[in-house]
Amino acid sequence: MKLTDIVDRINGNVDRFTTELEYYIGGEHFESNELEVTQKGLLKENLGKLGFKFHFAFQDRDVVFMARNPHLRKAGMVRFAGLCSDASYILRSKDETVLSQEYLAVMLQSDHFWDYCESHKVGSVNFANNWSSIANYEFELPTPEEQKEISDKVWAAYRLKESYKKLLAATEEMVKSQFIEMFGSSAERVALSSLCDTFIDGDWIEAKDQSDSGIRLIQTGNVGVGTFKDKGDKARYISEETFNRLNCTEVVEEDILISRLPDPVGRACIIPAGLGKSITAVDCTIIRLNDKVLPKFFVAFTNTPDYAMQIKKVLSGTTRLRVSRANLGKIQIPIPSKEEQQQFVTKAEQADKSEFELRKSIKAIDAVIKSLINENL
Repeated sequence: MKLTDIVDRINGNVDRFTTELEYYIGGEHFESNELEVTQKGLLKENLGKLGFKFHFAFQDRDVVFMARNPHLRKAGMVRFAGLCSDASYILRSKDETVLSQEYLAVMLQSDHFWDYCESHKVGSVNFANNWSSIANYEFELPTPEEQKEISDKVWAAYRLKESYKKLLAATEEMVKSQFIEMFGSSAERVALSSLCDTFIDGDWIEAKDQSDSGIRLIQTGNVGVGTFKDKGDKARYISEETFNRLNCTEVVEEDILISRLPDPVGRACIIPAGLGKSITAVDCTIIRLNDKVLPKFFVAFTNTPDYAMQIKKVLSGTTRLRVSRANLGKIQIPIPSKEEQQQFVTKAEQADKSEFELRKSIKAIDAVIKSLINENL
């Protein structure tokens, strides 16, 4: 069975300036390996930045496939109506008694489908899949009863994962709210640079300076919002000789890194134990705090609206916004007593344990979903 035999690609010519549709989706709204596209942008607020190719209308329960960069595995069902560009293919079953939309969304998450996309991509730099190749994708079509059995299991697991993700988000918000409640307006404030024994940028490391092993190079992609993202399989390194030749600065456990770009600018994390000898990239600022402030307290502050507003006021750049180290050093940090800081850190650590268990559960459910899909398709 070929995809084109039972699935239509929905084309259209909707004027984004006059349509009553509220939303649009672009590549930034897709999450890799997810059954649904849940993020979206407001159309009227972004008309100026959207290109003329945003004129394809999708409807609730359509499946949208991102044609560019198939290695990112971006395809999913939408639960709202809106517009997308020609970089996305809108897929709709010709007859749901033959192929259900829910099963179509599941099918497009299989390794079989994505391997096909990788082997049929075109382009030398910006890879993409032409519609003709996607239309000719061949697969075995189960009976409607078998489709329902498979998709019901996969979607049930997905819904469970989504509930865990919501609980994780609620836990993270609780910590932010606790911080604001305890220190929102009462604590003394001082400039960040005055709280640091070390306040310098990382090292300028070019591609030619990197190696396959040696001293770990921590990049902006490793700096999450309050968490360190290891990404060990994509780790970069430099040699000991390069470390000495460039006079690099070593980062150590309990150091704080602040990413000065990209979004969200100013996010921070604490360097965990076990990385070994490491350095960081020039777009990260290395902070070693003095004894007036606890690292976990400071990182918790970087997740508050107060901090975000201060960062927003000092951003610079046209195409890529960033914050300079000088302006970062001027950010005002609340400094309650060490006892009060420790009280908050204790509560935050309890929340961290809950978040760890939730993330572990989400990862386990992801494995179940992948197994259900690839063992049945």
